[in-house]
Amino acid sequence: MPAEQHGSIYETKGFGLRWRDETGRERRRAGFSSPSKARAWFRDVERPRMRGETVVRPVTLYEHVDEYLAAHATGRDASTIKTLRHRLGYATSKFGELRLDELERRVPEIAAWVGTLPAGSRYGIVQALRQALEAAIRWGLMTKNPAKLAGSNPQPKVEEIHPFTQAEIDLLAEELGPTYGPAIVFASETGMRPSECSPLSGGTWTGRPASSSSSGPTPTAS
Repeated sequence: MPAEQHGSIYETKGFGLRWRDETGRERRRAGFSSPSKARAWFRDVERPRMRGETVVRPVTLYEHVDEYLAAHATGRDASTIKTLRHRLGYATSKFGELRLDELERRVPEIAAWVGTLPAGSRYGIVQALRQALEAAIRWGLMTKNPAKLAGSNPQPKVEEIHPFTQAEIDLLAEELGPTYGPAIVFASETGMRPSECSPLSGGTWTGRPASSSSSGPTPTAS
């Protein structure tokens, strides 16, 4: 076998590669989308095999995501996997054809890509890619996580919701009267949920007086 054999490219449904193995036998492999991918496969897989070296199967991000989701699906709800697949779709649409070892060297490109993601979805998308690549490291397919090296992934702050202003709370308490009014102020100040307020009235809050002459809400039996 020539020391620097590269194989010969031919066109088929896509591209194929022919070469002679260590025994001198002519061999072929087809199904590559470009000549460069065929040569890269020969360089990374077949040539090391012919030399007797241990070959690590090259895996693209597309392939890894499919394997990761299949493994991750065990014991999890289908909707969770659907959401994860959707989020990872952003990464595979951009980097899917890259081998994982190639992806390790694309940290600047990943950092630039993160900046193009929708602000409201960015955290979840990047987090999904980070977790998928951590699995690749555990499985021996990568040595480092380029999604983490690309920079921090801060979780967006959740804006505090104020359904009522203080003035509205005071007006509501005044309307409900001395029996139920203080309970409304207490619930507002402590951030109680409606279900937590319910025991204060012996039932479920209706939120409004039964009539204009009523001094408090009519509780509904629990």
